[in-house]
Amino acid sequence: MEITIYIPEAVGQQLQKKWDNLSQKTLEALAIQAYRDGVMTSAEIQTLLNLSSRGETNEFLKLHQVYTEEDLAKDVKNIEQLDNYKNISETQLGFGEFIQKFRQEHNLAQEGIESEELLKEVRDLSSGREVIW
Repeated sequence: MEITIYIPEAVGQQLQKKWDNLSQKTLEALAIQAYRDGVMTSAEIQTLLNLSSRGETNEFLKLHQVYTEEDLAKDVKNIEQLDNYKNISETQLGFGEFIQKFRQEHNLAQEGIESEELLKEVRDLSSGREVIW
């Protein structure tokens, strides 16, 4: 399907200066919004944009700050792993030590997640309240 859009000449020239391939950028913007709205899947985005792999598709979506199915799966896995540690109390293991141990056991270092970041995120999520494990 071919779609034609009309934009003022001055706007078109301004966009063309910023983006060499205005048609491709327009198609990408359409794909991003369609994915965000749930109109298209990542597989459909891959086909629409002629991307070579699912990894390339996920990179495209991440580049445009779109939360992917892969991101969701990782977050769910991490939450489930945190739930498994609820039985560990701070009296058994200091909170900082717990974060270090959790980070090591779940290879978060390989994903570039530092202990301080994880600790800050847990504290932010608890809104300053004491987290009960």
